[in-house]
Amino acid sequence: MQRTHELIMLGEHYLVDIMSGKKKYEGRIHSEKCRQMQVGDLLRLYENEAGWGIICSITSLSPFKSFKDMVETQGVLNMLPQLEQLKRS
Repeated sequence: MQRTHELIMLGEHYLVDIMSGKKKYEGRIHSEKCRQMQVGDLLRLYENEAGWGIICSITSLSPFKSFKDMVETQGVLNMLPQLEQLKRS
């Protein structure tokens, strides 16, 4: 059964980057809430200050031992595309 999960985003730019395809992966600490998620479920990502969000389909789940492992495996710019601007500065 497909379920919908909700996660708060801390910045509207993350939503924009997901919609544009720049942000390819969303990473979270493997909490109880995240352990309930399954491939095929829906994920509502919402930014409170902006007052809007998006709904995505969960296409993969990959638990990592640490944040560092996650970023090294998925690629920093795939997770944090806003850093591309810093790289150019």
